[in-house]
Amino acid sequence: MLDRQVAFYDITFNNFYMADTSNQFMEDMELLSLKKIANAYQCYPVKIKDEIYGYIVLAKNKNEKDGNRYDKVILEHGKMAIEMVIRRNISNQLKVAQQKFLIQDLIFNNFKSEEFAEKRAYLCNWDIKERMVVMVLKIKDLRSDRLEVKQESSNQIVNKVDEKIILNLKNIINDQFKDSISLDYSKSIVFIIKTNLGRRNFRQRLEELIYEIKTSIDEHNLNLIIGIGKIKSSIARLYESYNEAIQVIKLKQQVDLQDEVVFYDDLGIYKLLRLIHDKDEVEQFYSSYLGNLIKYDQENGTELLKNLSCLIKNDWNLKAASEELYIHYNTMKYRFKKMGKILELDLKDPEVKFNITCAIKLLKMNEELLLFKKAK
Repeated sequence: MLDRQVAFYDITFNNFYMADTSNQFMEDMELLSLKKIANAYQCYPVKIKDEIYGYIVLAKNKNEKDGNRYDKVILEHGKMAIEMVIRRNISNQLKVAQQKFLIQDLIFNNFKSEEFAEKRAYLCNWDIKERMVVMVLKIKDLRSDRLEVKQESSNQIVNKVDEKIILNLKNIINDQFKDSISLDYSKSIVFIIKTNLGRRNFRQRLEELIYEIKTSIDEHNLNLIIGIGKIKSSIARLYESYNEAIQVIKLKQQVDLQDEVVFYDDLGIYKLLRLIHDKDEVEQFYSSYLGNLIKYDQENGTELLKNLSCLIKNDWNLKAASEELYIHYNTMKYRFKKMGKILELDLKDPEVKFNITCAIKLLKMNEELLLFKKAK
């Protein structure tokens, strides 16, 4: 209506809303300080109870410094409309803040009783009749995992990209699981999801969701790790589901778990191995089964341990392992016999297979732990 470049600079939520999309105007809004914007454009404060929440920014009229009376009427109506939107946004922000505090208290078990937890959920207008589960998304290379950028303007752009990625992920999940609530916590996004689906159907729904999530972050070269706890029927037990999801995340970082979506129930023997992977006996165990092979590889520059690990990953199937390693089946058969000879073990014996499988897993977990301690 003003027939000029116009924007609203929302200082409360640090956002810009523009009616003009010329490159220079957009760059000025995103990169210039408020003081410099005020020098280049006309700024009109938007107030609620004498507190400034933002500014309407207009390109200066070439013919008339302050605009005409008609322009001023339009501006006053624009301010009133923006005030209504700001009030609504503040109300929504308070609701989101309440939900975040609720999630924090739920996942850290800060409630004295289930009844008190239910009251808090009721105050947040959150229905808890359905069963719930905690899902944790950890995105590597996001935020502090990125390379540090020294220029202030570049930092602002990086932060905006990160915010867009997180918002996009939340929207994708909320489209599939209505009324879920989320919390950004410790370089992760924690979701509490309601579901009446059985475990199999719930898993299938999540696996369908992963493709869309991965597609949305692949262009940013990010690595996504997802962990899911057990489904709980009580809101007061969601902290258990959170801890289970975190255990999945840690194990996925430590060992080669191939599935994109891993439920805590899928961990199997890893649950037990994780309890002992930092004890002295662990090294003695895997060394007794793999020591000869490790030594042989070191002395001869071979990768038989890697071949053995690939074989285990393929359920001891020689043909499948040879295909993954891009070697001939007969070559794999030869290496299989050689590994058995070096280890002085019968690799066809089920009990030996089980022990070597455990030894490989413990070795990987221990190596990751040592790398972590060294980095720390």
